[in-house]
Formats: sequence, C-alpha cells, structure tokens
Amino acid sequence: MFSKLMLDTLKIWAKEYRVDGFRFDLMSFSFKDNLLAIKEALHEIDPTIYLYGENWNFGEVANNALGVNATQANMAGTGIGTFSDRGRDAGSGRGPFDGGASLVHNQWFINGLWLRFEWLSSCRFARPTCSASGQPRSR
Repeated sequence: MFSKLMLDTLKIWAKEYRVDGFRFDLMSFSFKDNLLAIKEALHEIDPTIYLYGENWNFGEVANNALGVNATQANMAGTGIGTFSDRGRDAGSGRGPFDGGASLVHNQWFINGLWLRFEWLSSCRFARPTCSASGQPRSR
C-alpha cells in the first residue's frame, strides 16, 4: 500500500505542480521494482523527470534482506540516480573515516579551503614555513 501512496502522490506533484525532479531519503528502504514503476509512471507524464536518492546499504534491509532494495549497486543502469560517497568525499576533501579534528583539517573545495590562496601558498606545497600540522608557523 505504501508504494501506491508514493506513486499516487508523486504523480499529483508532477501533473499539478509540474515538479520535474524528486529526491528520496533512505531510498534503499524501498524496493527496486517500486522505484522502477515510479520512474515509468512519471516518465509518461514528463520523460525528463529526474529521480535520485540515498542508496545506503544498511539496517534491516542491508544486503537485500527483505528483497531487492534500491541500493546503489542494485540501481546501476536504471536511470535513477544515487548518491555517491566517493564523489562527496572527493569534493569535500575528507575520507570516509574522518571525524573530529580531521574534519576541520582535511577541508578542500566545497568548504572553502581551496579559495584561501594565502593559506595554500604558504602551507599546502610543503614549504618550510609550515608546522607539522600544516598550519603557518609564527615568524
């Protein structure tokens, strides 16, 4: 029944409000077949509607425990987008196991460090004016 509610609601948003893209939180808690049916129905309304969502393989549905879920691996090639941890980490400069101080230290493009040229020119290129932590030394 919930898949019918999802489908009916999305069709209303697409038809009546001309929404042309939908993002699904915890998409992996839905079944792949449900998402494919949603895509088919929405593309009858507008073939350019874009669907994407969170595709994490975890919890009680991990590894297809209850059926073929809408995880990143299962959704490959369907035309439905999924989040990419690797893309997020590449843009932010962090790694999957960073936490605490390393979240601050390992900044990059998205959070602004890339644009702080004065800091980059004095530290990032291993110049002797930097401390072991990568911070500018007092002169």
